Amino acid sequence: MGRKPRIVMLASVETSQFIGGMLLNPRWKESLAPYDVDIRVIDPTTITREALDAELALADGIYLTGGNTNVPTYHYGQEPINQSAYKTNGTVQVRYHENRFQASRHMMRYALEHKIPILGVCLGAQEMNVALGGRLQQKLEGHMTPHPHSQWDAPVHLMWRNEKGMLRDVFQHAVTAQNSVHNLGMLIEDLAPGLRIEALDGDWNVVEAFSLPGHPFFVGVQFHVESSRYVPENEALTRFFVNKVRAKAYERADVSVAQKWICSKLCPETGRWELGA
Repeated sequence: MGRKPRIVMLASVETSQFIGGMLLNPRWKESLAPYDVDIRVIDPTTITREALDAELALADGIYLTGGNTNVPTYHYGQEPINQSAYKTNGTVQVRYHENRFQASRHMMRYALEHKIPILGVCLGAQEMNVALGGRLQQKLEGHMTPHPHSQWDAPVHLMWRNEKGMLRDVFQHAVTAQNSVHNLGMLIEDLAPGLRIEALDGDWNVVEAFSLPGHPFFVGVQFHVESSRYVPENEALTRFFVNKVRAKAYERADVSVAQKWICSKLCPETGRWELGA
């Protein structure tokens, strides 16, 4: 029945690979494994703009992952605060990467122009906000997990959803205990013009999720949605995103009438064929 819906995923930086390039933690792809989609991983340290455009031309969805770097502070008019955090071969490395931000911004602009569903997580959400003219706080209290590495995704604080937002049906409860693995983030006043708050932290001042009204799916979340081990509703958000991606794939001109009929018989939970449907 033709190609699977395709998600172009931007790779993240891991500390051990900071100089050598980008490295994608397996959990990002694993969170999408149940949905039978094609995932194309982009390394912004090696890909050319022409190659990136070729990948985006076939994209039905865009996923901006999190990572161990930050948005370069000069993109939102600040000097770096405590961002020289680790050493590689005896050299102190600053915690931001220009190529990653440039690739993310280009992918976001493509998503806006072509109405492609896009999901940004943690660093990805921060990049989306800055690219649209927003700012970041470089040091947030109470938002970096105190749990051991084996429980990095355990809940840290409460999250309040917007009762009038697009995620109100994804997060069934008004208040959710959510994971948190970031020092940087957005206060309400830092949000870019035009973005809508979808969720706030328990203190009602840090933006945990936002969307762009009028776009099929333009969502950034500060929490790590790729993990649903402690927060089952995170899986519902991943499924919501994938369903938007699948809907975009069905719009393509190369999907025949027969294929559209077959697609209508697919399970909305997994994208697989439902016998007897």
